[in-house]
Amino acid sequence: MTRKSCLHKAARDISRAIWKSYSAEEKISIVADGLRVEGSIAEMCR
Repeated sequence: MTRKSCLHKAARDISRAIWKSYSAEEKISIVADGLRVEGSIAEMCR
């Protein structure tokens, strides 16, 4: 394995480790909040 591919794999592994997983209930809540909020998605995220 080349150094570049090792670094790419390490970066990908770190990214996956910190990625948040949402339950079905959390996803439904997020969508419901988005439907209630007047304004943009960016405003809702803030």
